[in-house]
Amino acid sequence: MTWLAHPASGPREGYLRILQLGNAFQRWRVRYRVSKIAENRRSRLPRIHSLRTATSNPLQVDADIRATNQGSSHMNVSPQTILLMVLVAVTLSHGQFNAEKLPQENVKRRDDNTRPLDVKQDGVKLKVSIRVANPENIDSLRLYATFENVGDIDTFLNLGMMLGNGKTLLPEAVQLVLTDVNGQVRELHFFDRKHPGVAGRVDDYAVPIRAGSAYTLRLSLQDYFCPKSRDFVNLKPERYSVRVKFAGNGPQYLNVDTAGLKLMPFWTGKLESNVAKFQVGKPD
Repeated sequence: MTWLAHPASGPREGYLRILQLGNAFQRWRVRYRVSKIAENRRSRLPRIHSLRTATSNPLQVDADIRATNQGSSHMNVSPQTILLMVLVAVTLSHGQFNAEKLPQENVKRRDDNTRPLDVKQDGVKLKVSIRVANPENIDSLRLYATFENVGDIDTFLNLGMMLGNGKTLLPEAVQLVLTDVNGQVRELHFFDRKHPGVAGRVDDYAVPIRAGSAYTLRLSLQDYFCPKSRDFVNLKPERYSVRVKFAGNGPQYLNVDTAGLKLMPFWTGKLESNVAKFQVGKPD
């Protein structure tokens, strides 16, 4: 069994090896059963012949023959079969353990990653990063989300909506994912409490980003709302981690004088930033 000494290097290789083990075991079991049946039949013939010649009672002969056949139908499991079944069970459990552990390992590597991921779409390569400043309390805490065009093609980003002919900018397309020290994850959506309703003209928050350039947003957690729990963020004095999620779209609020926006090269991919960790206040 030296071919079991080297475990599979990944889930796919482990699965293929398990299939090979199962097929080999099935073939071996079929050959073993055929050989045992043939051996039992050969050993049963002298027994039946001796019963027929030893007694003249036909009923007793038939009963003895049925007992002989019934006893021979129950095959004893050999030690080799038991060993092979144990090895297959261990291999299956090892593959299942690796498959269950893989997603958590990926999440851990993603949390430890301090560099944002570049995403390329239609030749345009973008990335978004986040950093935390003044985390003493929620009033002074500021988040800086930077969208950077790291490619060679100019593009546009639609970050949300504008009110009052551009006097108020609402980056509704920029979402945050906040994780506390207990592992509770909350997805946060932008909600400016100063402008809970919309009355009047609405435009797209369109930002041109030249190749090699960047655009930075200063954000506050006080402007973010958790739709799942239906409340705003209230941070306790403990450790947190935060990252940015962004889904690009084309223009959503076209007006008569902004119809040309639909011809602009808006980036419509998805971005996720690095994970920024911070401590609010002093821990208890």
